[in-house]
Amino acid sequence: QHGTCELISTSACYVNCECNNCTAGTFNSEDHSTVIDDCEECESGYFSSEKGTVVCEACPIGQFATNDITDYGGGLDVQTISGAITCNDCPQGYISDTEAKFVCSACGGGTSSKSGSWNCSECPIGTKSESGDASCSNCDAGKYGFLTGTQL
Repeated sequence: QHGTCELISTSACYVNCECNNCTAGTFNSEDHSTVIDDCEECESGYFSSEKGTVVCEACPIGQFATNDITDYGGGLDVQTISGAITCNDCPQGYISDTEAKFVCSACGGGTSSKSGSWNCSECPIGTKSESGDASCSNCDAGKYGFLTGTQL
């Protein structure tokens, strides 16, 4: 019991004797919290997709934390620094090589990656790429890449 309120869950906050769960993107690990302000945003690279979360989870390798509203491109234009509600795959040409990332890193010139990758692959002989390219493309007419990983 908390006052005249009944304990519903450890992540719930009590407001006027009503049990209110923290929203997605936030958590509360305190027992018997009394105010919704006790909910904290998930830190960078972590997320909670459901309300009433006790702890936020790290985004896995190959993905980035996002609010899924303004940040949907690998954190390339807009980053979700905190309060993420989900993790999405890094786009082609970008990677996340460790867990708990909120922005994906561009593959270097001469390499590319598939969506959701943790490493970049060298372009095959006869193809090329620039940093962040989604895929390797054939060398221009009259030119040839003699090595794997040819950059422009």
